[in-house]
Amino acid sequence: MTDRDLELIRDYLDERISPENLEELNSLLENDSEARARFRALATLEEGLRDLAELPAVSRSNPVESSTQLSLVDDPTLSDRKVTPIVSGLFARPLFAAAAGLIIGVFCTSAVWAASESGRQKILTLIHESFESGPSPLVTGVPTALELWSGDFTEVVNGTGGVQPVHGEKMLQFQRADHEEKKQPVGYISDLYRVVDLRSFESLLAKNDAVVSVEAGFRSIPFQDPNRYQCGISIYSLREIPASPGGWKDLFETRDKLMEDSLATAQRWIFLDENGKEWQKGSSELRIPSEARFLVLGIRVSDRNAIQSSGEEPPAVEFSGQFVDDIRVTLRRTASNL
Repeated sequence: MTDRDLELIRDYLDERISPENLEELNSLLENDSEARARFRALATLEEGLRDLAELPAVSRSNPVESSTQLSLVDDPTLSDRKVTPIVSGLFARPLFAAAAGLIIGVFCTSAVWAASESGRQKILTLIHESFESGPSPLVTGVPTALELWSGDFTEVVNGTGGVQPVHGEKMLQFQRADHEEKKQPVGYISDLYRVVDLRSFESLLAKNDAVVSVEAGFRSIPFQDPNRYQCGISIYSLREIPASPGGWKDLFETRDKLMEDSLATAQRWIFLDENGKEWQKGSSELRIPSEARFLVLGIRVSDRNAIQSSGEEPPAVEFSGQFVDDIRVTLRRTASNL
């Protein structure tokens, strides 16, 4: 880090940063892991102590673990393990010049803090996925690790078929309505899942006023039949997660099973525009029960032309050019309780 980088961070924490320098700091924190680590240390020292009395302490003998790529199936005590939150006042305090859109990666690569004064809401960005880096989604059908995408056959692609990504150079293309573990390749819905670990945010959920929002951009190459392709976003909140591969398979055997085991769920669908001229935003929102410790996110596309009148599953659909990009998952508290 340079002296200039430290100066930007200090000016921000002292609430004297200019709009131009705020933009520079935003870029620095998005692209420099050392700067993010230093910001975390200074911001925690500056702001966290005032909230210390309200939050559980972090034990030196049992430090907080990063949730990135934790196994879902190797630890038989996983469903009972508690992770205490890192102290931070950033979620509770209105950040200076927040309207300029400061984004700061504070705790891990999959969690970024953002602030907004709009509606007196303070927003925590859990995921912003544009498929520019990181591993491609697994094709195991059901989740196998925390904070990784998995599901049916998909592919990370560059612009194709006249469709360009929302941002950057890459996006995700749905390919088939089946996966490697599926014994009988049937279905007309291509599913993508991700499990989000909320255990570090227990104090933010305690008052039953936390809301998670999931947004994603969907698009298709032009097609003939209106209302043929439908895209959806689902959110499932769970108290605990299975500790074995068999448990995950049982949970995802039918969507009714996942819904039955969820504390609360939400789902929204949109039809893709057959002209394929622009990206469409899909969104879903869920108030999270205080006892929830995990979220299962579902992103999917269905080919309604393949639905059988008999109710039977058709042979696994191969999608011709349907895409998702710019997935954003945010956590906030309702404005009335800020």
